[in-house]
Amino acid sequence: MAPPQDFGVTIEPGADRVVADMSGVTFMDSSALSAVVASARALSSSGKRLELGERSPVVERTLQITGLDKGTDDFHVQPAADGDGTGG
Repeated sequence: MAPPQDFGVTIEPGADRVVADMSGVTFMDSSALSAVVASARALSSSGKRLELGERSPVVERTLQITGLDKGTDDFHVQPAADGDGTGG
């Protein structure tokens, strides 16, 4: 298995969540899904959470097929309240 990809995201001090805008995703396989889940777990272990905000139909369908469309303890699947992805 390949090592996790560094997405180069900087989280502002004090932020309790990271909002992922996935509206531009055109393909999502098991590797991409694994990256989302691994990122969510890493954030969760540091007291933060991943929110899947805007999602393309491809992402939405993949989440539905896998049963992750309701989220997990590690990440939430819902539109972001502020929509700007800053986590604040």
